[in-house]
Amino acid sequence: MKTLGKICAVIYSIMFYFIITIAFVSIFALKFVNNNFYIKAFKNIDFNKIIVNEYNETLEDAIISDLEENGIDKEDAKKILNSSEFKEFMGNIVGNYVNYILTDNKTDIVSKSDIRKIINKIEDITGNKIEVDEDEIVNAINEIKESSEVSKEVVMTISYFKGNTIYIWLTIIIIISYLLVSLFTNSFYKPLNYLSIPIMLSGITFVITRFASVVLFNIMNISPNISNSMIEIISYILNPLLYIGIILIIASVLMIIIYNLIKNKKGNFTV
Repeated sequence: MKTLGKICAVIYSIMFYFIITIAFVSIFALKFVNNNFYIKAFKNIDFNKIIVNEYNETLEDAIISDLEENGIDKEDAKKILNSSEFKEFMGNIVGNYVNYILTDNKTDIVSKSDIRKIINKIEDITGNKIEVDEDEIVNAINEIKESSEVSKEVVMTISYFKGNTIYIWLTIIIIISYLLVSLFTNSFYKPLNYLSIPIMLSGITFVITRFASVVLFNIMNISPNISNSMIEIISYILNPLLYIGIILIIASVLMIIIYNLIKNKKGNFTV
């Protein structure tokens, strides 16, 4: 009976690896329906390092060129591009768009107040009064969402887990898993040993995934400049996986240490 319990504990530990990995992948994926993720992305990614075409034109150059075509000189255009208001504006547009197509939050991608805020910033930098049809700009941007749809099931699932729901379920899963392994091993502290391994392996998986992406783009047959630009973007997007991986590895090490401390106090026994 004792041997059967150990076998069950080992089998469940293997299952727990997939459970914990899927759970944290879900937590990582939910960052993409959070506006703050995109705002931070725009604030942290250097537009001057992102190549947008085969002529080595950077994203910064492309945006500045568009602003110059609208009568804004290059120096002012750079100030606008690097302003926190502009980056927040762009982050909110991307975030609202992703939220619109992936969740049940069916608000507009941009509002008149958003447009007015960025126009005020441009006016502050250039010193010129800008006359634009705010309604026309809002309608043009919001039209993008009309052609973007995903299945109702996907929307319902993401909307359900958005917020703290995923963390509540993760806590429940961890508690149930601990109790199950405790039942299999007839011990309240042995699950620390059995579950630490899948948690560590899951953490290592996330760390490897983060760095493997860089290696993958380095060996792909792409223009070097564009490849380097993609690496910077992909690295930023996948950095949360690295943090998750490190946290899981540290947690597993602490579990092993606690397990061994308790084991030494209990004396020698067969695990």
